[in-house]
Formats: sequence, C-alpha cells, structure tokens
Amino acid sequence: MKQQVTNWALLLALLFVFQEAIVRAIFPVPEVTNFNRVNYAPFAREGASSFLARRQPAMNAAFRWNSKPDHASFVSHLNLYGFRDRQWKVAPPLRAERVMFVGDSLTEGFMAADDETIARGYEKAAGNQAEAMNCGIGGNGIPEYLALIHDAVPLFRPHRLILVVYANDLPVTDAVPSKETFRPQRSSRWTPRLYQILARAIRHEPVARRWHARPTLFVPVVPDPLNPWSKPPPDFSQVDPALAEAMRKGDFNPFVVDVLNKAASALREPIEMSETLRQLQVFASAQGTELRIVYLPFSTQVSDRYVPFQQKYATHHEVESLRGPEFQVHQESLRRSCAALALPYLDLTPLLRRTEENGEHLYWNFDEHMRGSSYKRVGATIFRWVAAGAEPDRLE
Repeated sequence: MKQQVTNWALLLALLFVFQEAIVRAIFPVPEVTNFNRVNYAPFAREGASSFLARRQPAMNAAFRWNSKPDHASFVSHLNLYGFRDRQWKVAPPLRAERVMFVGDSLTEGFMAADDETIARGYEKAAGNQAEAMNCGIGGNGIPEYLALIHDAVPLFRPHRLILVVYANDLPVTDAVPSKETFRPQRSSRWTPRLYQILARAIRHEPVARRWHARPTLFVPVVPDPLNPWSKPPPDFSQVDPALAEAMRKGDFNPFVVDVLNKAASALREPIEMSETLRQLQVFASAQGTELRIVYLPFSTQVSDRYVPFQQKYATHHEVESLRGPEFQVHQESLRRSCAALALPYLDLTPLLRRTEENGEHLYWNFDEHMRGSSYKRVGATIFRWVAAGAEPDRLE
C-alpha cells in the first residue's frame, strides 16, 4: 500500500512538472510585471481602435505601419515589455556594455524591418562589445522620454543612455510631469505558471503567448476621434485626394497634414533645454549611466528633394526649403547647452546632408521616416562616435 501511494505521488509530481514545463513554454511572463510601453504612451485610452491608443500592456504584440504612397508596409514585433526588440533580461550582461536608446518612432524604427533599427546598427558595429536596447516609442516626445528614463534606467542599469532627439520633439510644448519612484513588481519563479495565467485572465489582463500576436494597425482608421480625418477642418480639402483617402483608411500617417508648414514655424522658435538636460545628466550619473544626446533632423532639413512630396499633404504651399540657417537654431542651441554641461552631443544634420548630396536617399519620399539601411548606418555612426570619442566626419 505504501509503495502504491509513493508511486501515485511520483506520477502526480511528474505530471505537474510536465504540465508546468508546457505552460511555461507557451505562456511567458516578464521578469517585471508593471513595466510596459503603455505606461509612457500619451494616447492611451479605453476602447482604442488602433495600437497607438492601446491601454492594456503590449506583451509580444505586433503592429503594422503602412505608407501606401511609398508602396511600403512594415510589421513591428514587440517583446514582453512592449518594445521593438528581443526579449530583455533585467540584469545587464556580464561581458558587454548595455546601451539604451530612447526616442520616438525613428528610434523605434518605423518603416523598416525589425533588424533595421538604430539600436541594431549600433550593436552590429560594436560586435560583442555592446547590448543595445531599443526603447523607442512612436508618438512620444520629451516629457514621455523623461518618464521612461526615470523608470527604465534604474531598472535595467545601462552603462550608456543615448537620447535621440528628433526634430519634431522641439520646442517642448507639454509640461514635464514629476514622477514617483518606480517600484518594480517582479514575477515569482516559484508560483505555478498556470496560476499566474489564470489570475491575469480573471483580472482581464492580457496573456502573452510565446509567439507574437496578429498585427493591428498603429494609426486609427476613420471613424475614430484620434484620427483628425474623422472631423476634418476645411483646410484639409487642400490635401491630395489620394493621400487623404489613404489617411482615412490607415494606409498613410493621418497626423502629418501640413507638417511642412508646421515645421517651418516650429524650427524658428527658440529653445532652452539646459536645465532639463542638467537634471537628466544628474539623474543618469546617479545611476552610474553615461548620458549622450543625438539630434536627428527632418528629411526636409537635410534635402529639398523631400519638399514636393510633403507639399502634397500641405494646406498651403509657401515653404520651398528648410535648409537655411534660420531652421537650424535647435541644433545649435542643443550644442551650446551640451557644451556648457560637458555632455556629449552629436548633430547628425551635416552628415546626413553630405550623404544626400552624394545622391543617396536616406528617407522615404512621402513618409517622414528613414529607410531601414539609413537607421542602421545612423546606429553604426553613433557607435563610431562613442568609440572614437570624437564627432564622425561621415555617415557609416
């Protein structure tokens, strides 16, 4: 009788171990359960019809970004924390420097494949010297960058933080919110995975699978209050009809209407980022992290060839060029602020201009984003800047 009980106990134990192994293989959970990209997404809301406004945590999710005028469409595959990268471990690697890239959709790598981002270009150039984390989030700006950095840097402890400031991040128009100390909630290794999964399901929280979910459109489709074409103002009638239809259907970015004229106005406005950068530098230094700033310009600041394409979705056609010095004041202001703080700073504008002048087209025609090969070259150039300790004279 005792032997029979022992045999049954062993059988049940083996069944439990087998079941646990299967469930863990199918249903992964992140090491930290309360860190996710949606915590830093400005558009998050209930009842979202697009990925942009998603409120629930994005775990092994995927989204699609279309640009029908460019005959291009790309799917972004996200990790358990909702970022376009491989799965992350919280602890830094032992034999490589952890480098964290923070920025918007150009850092995330819109209009490119998963392996064609700035972070991947940096990592490939570094060989086995670095682990590059892609913390780009499409649609974000300076306030969201700072909130993300406040939580992510103490959690992942990167050796180096590279903040990629895109031209449309400036001037800063939204207040920078104060942040409470982030307290990570770590998943238990010893809690049965089936229990964890059932608990998430009961709380109506997403349950991630080992594979990525089917992609959803990143931008909202009409009718949706976030899509400006749901209730278009009268001047939208000036937009090229084919582009307007694509914007309504999610086949082209609906938020770029009149971006050329808006850029011409915004780029002339003076900025003063010294105090924000000083506080960020102090924060990063306290975490043992080196801070570096990179400026990435609009395509129209780089070359006039992109202006006619953007005029097709402008409401009036007054701007013919954004290459003049009056449109480069933000780069120079950042340079002065960084110099005063002894903060490493790289303005990519001259390098990108020289490359375009040599006949290479780094950006897409209609869409504002860079091409995949361009992102990788930017990443490799940033690595060379870091490794050499001096500004590069060309794009890799």
